Amino acid sequence: MVNKSYEQAQSTGLYEKPASLRGKYDNVRRFWEDEITCLFLKPYLEGIRRQAESEERGVRILDLGCGSGDGYELLTSVADRKAGPEASDNRVLPGNAIERYLGIDINPGLLEQGRAVFRKNERVQFQEGSFSEGLPVDEGEKPFDLYLSTYGTFSHCTDSVATKLLADIAGHADKGAIVVADWLGWHAFEWQDLWTETLAEDQVMQYIISYLTDPDEKENMEFEPFELRLMNKETIQNIVNNASEQSAKGLKLLETFDRSVFIGRHMETGDYFSKPQPLRRVMNSLLEPGRRTPLEQAFVEYAPREGFKADNNYFQRIVQCWNSLVQYTLELMSSQHVFPPSGPPALQRAASTMQQLVQATAILDLEDARANIIEPQLTYLLRGFEAELQEGEGRAHGIVAVMQVI
Repeated sequence: MVNKSYEQAQSTGLYEKPASLRGKYDNVRRFWEDEITCLFLKPYLEGIRRQAESEERGVRILDLGCGSGDGYELLTSVADRKAGPEASDNRVLPGNAIERYLGIDINPGLLEQGRAVFRKNERVQFQEGSFSEGLPVDEGEKPFDLYLSTYGTFSHCTDSVATKLLADIAGHADKGAIVVADWLGWHAFEWQDLWTETLAEDQVMQYIISYLTDPDEKENMEFEPFELRLMNKETIQNIVNNASEQSAKGLKLLETFDRSVFIGRHMETGDYFSKPQPLRRVMNSLLEPGRRTPLEQAFVEYAPREGFKADNNYFQRIVQCWNSLVQYTLELMSSQHVFPPSGPPALQRAASTMQQLVQATAILDLEDARANIIEPQLTYLLRGFEAELQEGEGRAHGIVAVMQVI
């Protein structure tokens, strides 16, 4: 069932690399979602690289649910933004620092795509396998420094399967190894109709990959649904605790973070929320070079759901910053004499950055500064609200857990 759904998605041609305005690898995926993940993973990658270098070897990575090697591309793109101008390579984990990357996936088509992409890189290898029965590595495989699973892969697992897999990882790894697991968030804004007051064990949603289909063709399509587990920080902690009890080594939850609060894949499908908004489409357009976007379309129209006070307060706090910055940017482009919005420090810093940027581009008289500088920067600043104001509680499309073997 799951394979059939992904094969159908691949047949659209929008699973190919690269893409910009639509598709699996659209602008939002590359310049927002992946960047949020990179931001949170950066200190852990720095740590495992230092440890590997102290042992005079390269970093070893296992990518579970690797697809066509997305994890490798993600990890090798993490940048050290504090690197000085003299640094010729500011990546935290460049390819030459990796000793072995092993990607495991159940989909042979994606694995073949990965082998074709990385055919000249002997350090990158792929293997077909399922982790429904535990960790699918060959006997004698040395421990890895990083056990990675991204883009909601763990949501394919029941709680018992996830527990067994994490326990196996802890048993296979050396002390200090980092484990990253990614689930779908419980109270994502884009599936507000599915919210429940409590999160039960193995609670799932019936997920369909409808977001790659043209809206005009969607009515004539039949999508195969498959179950994906919804999670929050508490249920992740329970699984980590159970995995530790099953393993000879312990596993500690270090951090959780949310990804794609208002720009998830289903924000505009209407499949799980009766009031869809085209925010992902708008952000894709804002990030597209040479393309101007009506900023009036970038406002979030938040509809609170009765009975979920904590969720409403959380989302409305981000919406207030988001909409205030969009409005301020519109005013700056029409007049230089406007007052910055009041609000939390995150909003004040973003507003100050936007003010300086608009003023500088006006002085320099750059060619289409709005399309090529102001609009992309607005997107980056909105992304900053997601990074700074989130709580890692499962209130987004994805919730990512960072763990360590102890």
